[in-house]
Amino acid sequence: MSLATGRFSATRFRIVGKKIPRSLEGLNPGYRKMRIRAFNPNLPKELVFGWAPPSEGELELFHGDHDLSHCQVGSNLLLRLRVERKRVPQSLSSILYREKIFAAEQAGEQLSREEKKVLLEDLKKELLTRCLPEIRYIEGIWHFEKQFLSVLTTAKRDLQLFEDLFRASFTEPFQASLVMVSPILMAFDPFGKSQDFEKLEQSTPTLFSLAMHL
Repeated sequence: MSLATGRFSATRFRIVGKKIPRSLEGLNPGYRKMRIRAFNPNLPKELVFGWAPPSEGELELFHGDHDLSHCQVGSNLLLRLRVERKRVPQSLSSILYREKIFAAEQAGEQLSREEKKVLLEDLKKELLTRCLPEIRYIEGIWHFEKQFLSVLTTAKRDLQLFEDLFRASFTEPFQASLVMVSPILMAFDPFGKSQDFEKLEQSTPTLFSLAMHL
C-alpha cells in the first residue's frame, strides 16, 4: 500500500522535541546511517530493512549517496522504507536437520546439545543464502513544518518497523519522542495549546461516545 496506488490507510504521529534540527543537513547523518545497502541475495538474514530513495526508478541513487534532499516534496519529506524478508519453511529445515543428525550418528558421532544447536543455526544460515527475499515498501510523509508524521499503513508489524527506524534515525539522537495520535483526535488541530491537546487525548472515549449519539 503506497501513494502510487492511489489507495492507502494512514497512521499518524506527532513529533515532540525542541532539539530536532530544522534543516536537512542536521538530519542527514541519521538518515544516511540507516540507509539500506545494495541488494545482496546471499545475506544470511531473515530481515533486512532501511531507508530507500522515494522513487523505484532512481536506481542510481539507490546505489549512490541519496539523502533527505531527494525525499523533499515541498515542505514535506517522503520517506520510503524498504523491507527484505526471507522465509525458510519450517518443514524443510526440520527434514534437513534430521538428515544431518542421522548422517552424524551413522558416522559414529554423538553430538552434544550444544553441537546440535550450532548445527541447526548453521543450517538455517545456509538455507537463507539460497532463498530470495520478498521485497516491500512502506512509505511515510513527514509534515516537517508542523512536525507530524503520517505512515501509510495500519498493519502492526509494518508500522513497528517504520517507527523503530524513524526513532533510531531522527528522534532518539535528539532526545525527542514519537507519539501516536488516535483517529478521533485527527479531527482536531493539535498545534494550539498543548494542555488543550492533552485534555482531548485523555477524554477520547467520552468524545467518541458523544459523537456516536449526535
